[in-house]
Amino acid sequence: NQPIGDILRGIAETEAHAVLFSTYIWNSEVICKIIPDIKKLLPQAKIGAGGPEFGYWPQGYLNKLPDLDFIMIGEGEVTSLELIKNNLNPKIPGIYYRADGKISFGGPREPLCDLSELPFAYPDLSDPDNRLYYYESNRGCPFSCSYCMSSLDRKVRFMPLERVYADLQRFLDANVRIVKFVDRTFNLNEERYLKIWEYILAHHNGKTMFHFEIEAEYFSEEALNFLQKVPEGVMQFEMGVQSANKETLKAVNRSSNVEILAEKIRRIPRTIHQHLDLIAGLPYEDIESFGRSYDFIMDLRPDALQLGFLKILNGTVMAEIASQNGWKWMENPVYETFSTPYMSYQDILFLKDLEVMVDAYYNS
Repeated sequence: NQPIGDILRGIAETEAHAVLFSTYIWNSEVICKIIPDIKKLLPQAKIGAGGPEFGYWPQGYLNKLPDLDFIMIGEGEVTSLELIKNNLNPKIPGIYYRADGKISFGGPREPLCDLSELPFAYPDLSDPDNRLYYYESNRGCPFSCSYCMSSLDRKVRFMPLERVYADLQRFLDANVRIVKFVDRTFNLNEERYLKIWEYILAHHNGKTMFHFEIEAEYFSEEALNFLQKVPEGVMQFEMGVQSANKETLKAVNRSSNVEILAEKIRRIPRTIHQHLDLIAGLPYEDIESFGRSYDFIMDLRPDALQLGFLKILNGTVMAEIASQNGWKWMENPVYETFSTPYMSYQDILFLKDLEVMVDAYYNS
C-alpha cells in the first residue's frame, strides 16, 4: 500500500550496489512496475529477485523484464550470501542470469540442512505492541496438497530445540504481542512440539500470543490432554479444513477423515483461539457441496472462519489440473479462480458476498 514514489525514493537513497526482491502473489505486480524505474535511478545496480512468484517462472520473468539481471530459485539465504561474496557475479548455483544475449542457469542448490545456521531474524525487537513477529522453527512440508506451493518442498528440516528455546525467550523478554509460527504444519513431530509448548507455558509472560498452523487430525491423546491446561491468551490455532467433501479432499491430495478431524477440533479447549479455513473453487465442489462444507465448519463453532478462494499458482499440481479441465482464473497475480467445471462465476460472486458477511458479522 506504500506509494510507488516513496518506494523508489527509499531504494534510490541507499545508493545500493544491488537490489534484491522477494516476490509473492501480493507484491509481484508492484515490483514489476518499479524495476525499470530503479534501473533509471541506480543504473549501475544489479537487480535480482526470488521467492515463490518469480522463482517458479524465472525464464518468463527475465524475458518480461529486461532490466532484471537475475532470478534466484529455491531458498535464498545461502545463495544471497555467496552472491555477495562473489562480488555480485550471478554465475553460481541457484541463479538464472543473462549471459551473451541468452538466459543461463548456474544449476540447482541443495536446501539448507542445518537451520541453526540462520541468524535470529529480529536484532531489534522494537514496537512490540504493534508488530506481528514471524518465526520459523521448521521448514518444508511432508504433505502434497495440490494447490499449495509448500507441497513442492517436501524435505522437512527442524531448528534445534535449544535454539528455539533461546529465540522464544527473546520474544517473551521483549513482551511482544504476537508471534506467528510460519511452519507449514507445526505439529509434525509430537515429542518436539510438545517440548516447545511446555517451554512456552513454563516461561510465559502473561502477554505474548503464539500462533500455530495445525493439522488437528494428527493430535494424539497426549497432545489433546496437554492442551487442556493451556490458559487463555497463550495460543491460537489456524486449522485448514478446506472442504468437507471427501471426493474433493482426495482430488487435492488431502486426508478425507473429516469425522476424525471434527472430533479432534471439538476436543481443543475454548481457551485456545480457533481459526478454521475453507477454500471455494476446489474440484468436485459445487455450490450445494460448498454449503455443506460451510455448515460442517460452522457446526464446530470456530472463533473465526476464513473463507478463501482457490488460487491457481504456477508450479503446483492444481495448475496442471486447472489448465486441462476448464477452470478460469485471473491472468495476473493473485491468480484467483473465476469459475470451475462445478461453480459458475455467479456462484463465486455469491460466495464473495458471503465472505464479506462472515468477516463483518461472525469474525468480528
